[in-house]
Amino acid sequence: MYSNLEPYMSVVTHGYNGFLATIEEEWINHLIQLIENPDLRETIGSNAQKTLKEKWLLSNNAYLWLEAYSQAFEKVGSHNQNIHLSRLIRRIDDQMFEYQNNLRWDYKQAMEQIHRLDSQLIEIQNSTLWLLLRKLWKIRTYLVPPMSIREEILSRIKRMFVKER
Repeated sequence: MYSNLEPYMSVVTHGYNGFLATIEEEWINHLIQLIENPDLRETIGSNAQKTLKEKWLLSNNAYLWLEAYSQAFEKVGSHNQNIHLSRLIRRIDDQMFEYQNNLRWDYKQAMEQIHRLDSQLIEIQNSTLWLLLRKLWKIRTYLVPPMSIREEILSRIKRMFVKER
């Protein structure tokens, strides 16, 4: 939900990745829609994330900062102002460099964790216990097929035992 004003109007496509509202009644109606419709809420949220990733990520638009600073640099006349802008640009550049390095480090850590978890999963899947559980599950499924009357009876028996405890 956003006010129907700039800068939101240039980012939000009404009904696709958000809602724009001008008057109180519009705010209330759109909020009710989002509260009562989980599918709409999920679609709007997903579309908003997609729009953000495609159009507004800093990593995708860093060149725009450089262009803006270059244009500002050209317009500034005095030597002192150029030095100040140069320092400012250097600090921003350093921050961007640090941000990118942090992203690379986080990505590396995430990939290492994925590899560790994959190894653990393979160990589990190859374990004797896992193989035994798979065979027992096949037997259980054969004896008590899903959605069968046997499964319904088994569920009732389980509920009776749970109530007694």
